[in-house]
Amino acid sequence: MPLFSNESCRCVLVYPTMILTLEADEMDKCSLMMLFLVLSTHLFSQEWQEVWSDEFSSDTIDENKWEFMIGDGTAYGLQSGWGNNERQYYRRENAVVKDGLLTIIAKQESYGGKQYTSSRLRTKNKGDWTYGRFEMRAKMP
Repeated sequence: MPLFSNESCRCVLVYPTMILTLEADEMDKCSLMMLFLVLSTHLFSQEWQEVWSDEFSSDTIDENKWEFMIGDGTAYGLQSGWGNNERQYYRRENAVVKDGLLTIIAKQESYGGKQYTSSRLRTKNKGDWTYGRFEMRAKMP
C-alpha cells in the first residue's frame, strides 16, 4: 500500500517472500510510483504453484496427508471438549471417502461420555503453509 506525504513519498510493498520499501523526494514521486506499480503487477501476477492437494480418489483417507484427531481433546493436552466445550467425541468411523468426496458424518449418539460423534482431521506436519491460496469445495447440511 503506498503512503504519501507532502515532502516525500514512501511506498511499501508486502509480498509473502519479501517486504520492499521505497522512498523518494518530491521530484522522484512519479518514478517511484511507476516502479511500485511495475513491481506489484509482476509479483502478484505470477502463477500459483500447487504444493499439496487431495482429490480423495481412493476409498480411504490418505494418512500421509491427514491426521485423525480422536477423542475429546484430553489426549492432546486440552480439557475435555477440546478446550471450548465441544459436545462431540471424534472418531475415525465418522469420516468416509466415496466417489471422490470426503464426508464427515455428525451423529447424535452417546460415545466416550459425549452426546454426539463426528470426525476431526488436520494436515499438521503433513502440509503446512504460511502463505498461499487455498481452494476447496464444501457443502454444509
